[in-house]
Amino acid sequence: MRSTKPRHVTLGVLFVCLAPMLASPLATASEAKTLHQKHCQRCHDDSIYTRQDPLVLSYSALKQRVKLCDGVAGSHMPEKQLQSVIDYLNERYYKFQRK
Repeated sequence: MRSTKPRHVTLGVLFVCLAPMLASPLATASEAKTLHQKHCQRCHDDSIYTRQDPLVLSYSALKQRVKLCDGVAGSHMPEKQLQSVIDYLNERYYKFQRK
């Protein structure tokens, strides 16, 4: 008869490793909005997203722009927060296809 102990140990270790990721999901829309207000609106208001000659023309360009602005503003948000701000801006203003 085969022992199932190694399988249980493996599943237990896997759960322990994944638990922090499950406990800290991507920010909600309201958290992303708060991050945007706190970090992005220190330099500009929302009119930059709706201007006649847009600076951002694709989802990948939006990601690059948000990361650039994060560095310029000195915010240094963690990757999950950056992604939530990118998704917030895309859903609210741009509506680009994600690639």
